[in-house]
Amino acid sequence: MARTRNPLIGHFAAALIVLGAFPAVPATAHAWKNVPLKERTVEKMPYRAQWVSKIKKGKLLKYKRKEYSSPRVYGDLIFVGSDSGYFYAMKKKNGGKVWRFKTTGPINSVPAFSNDRVIVGDDDGHLYALTMADGKEAWRAELDSEILSAPAVGGNRVFVQTSEGTVFAVSAEDGKLLWKNERRQEFTGRLQMTIRGNASPAVDPAADRLYVGFSDGTVQALSASGGKVLWEKSLAKEKTAKANAFLDVDGTPLVDGDRVYVSTFDGAIYALSVKNGAVLWSQSPGSGVGTALIGETLVVAASNGHLYAYQKKDGSKLWDSPVGRGALTAPVVYKDLIAAGLSDETMNFVDSEDGHIIARRFAKKGVYSDPVVDEDRIYYLSNGGRLYSLRLVR
Repeated sequence: MARTRNPLIGHFAAALIVLGAFPAVPATAHAWKNVPLKERTVEKMPYRAQWVSKIKKGKLLKYKRKEYSSPRVYGDLIFVGSDSGYFYAMKKKNGGKVWRFKTTGPINSVPAFSNDRVIVGDDDGHLYALTMADGKEAWRAELDSEILSAPAVGGNRVFVQTSEGTVFAVSAEDGKLLWKNERRQEFTGRLQMTIRGNASPAVDPAADRLYVGFSDGTVQALSASGGKVLWEKSLAKEKTAKANAFLDVDGTPLVDGDRVYVSTFDGAIYALSVKNGAVLWSQSPGSGVGTALIGETLVVAASNGHLYAYQKKDGSKLWDSPVGRGALTAPVVYKDLIAAGLSDETMNFVDSEDGHIIARRFAKKGVYSDPVVDEDRIYYLSNGGRLYSLRLVR
């Protein structure tokens, strides 16, 4: 006699596979897999899948595709670039493509906005201003090298740092050069290594300030109007700096009141005074991506695959969450939820109170580009060329 399968059991098992069941505080990123089913706690899923949209693949002969251009939202549109050298405008509602623009090189930069234009750079050193409605090119500026970071917009100026370490200010109206700041890399006399990447400038328009991090572990405060160096701080010379380490400041500085938070890739996270760059506190390990604030808590996606939470006032550690193996993206925040992508094929959702993992969601070939939250939606681009939209439920 043929055996029959209870359909309810089948649906329940499928739900566990898709949704996941996690222990309240996992000891390691994959510890939940070894916890007996009866001891697992199932939390309400923090998201509802909305849509997935594909973008064009890059060159067939590339060793491994990686997508670093994070999506950004403006109005009813999502804008995102790709390693294939195409820049897209897509409908926020359903991921439908509105237009695409072909750049001369791959896009690893993140878009910014000025009036009715979207601004993005490519690996050939071109900075483009495109009309949001139809993708027509308004202007193009040729800079000195790859643009790997997001431009920053302040008033009628666009600020961008290239891989050569030059900071440019161009007119948002026509792309003409207003000023540039070139600096020589500083060497500490020991073996010093860098990784491919650049920090985006952080603009404080009220103070006419621009904060920029460099590959040698240096942070500068510049005048936004003229490019004058107001102060410079070498984090490579701090006691917390490691020998033979990647000391790059590749995450965008985070300005908060009278301090700015910056991090070296595998060194430390620092709270600096915006007045003179003095170190107010530091904590190890560091990070190669951006940080996030949730109330009085600073969240850091460290280079070791852990999320850390610190009191922003004095740097005291609140919790440590081992999310997984691989590289983490910058964290984003929605209410009491923290989300961060992982190169190990997941988008991860963490409780901000104690850092325990609530859920993971598959992301084809992993995530290198930072996610973005807009209202109650999170959008992220995977290395598999998929743009995902999830509705957050908290």
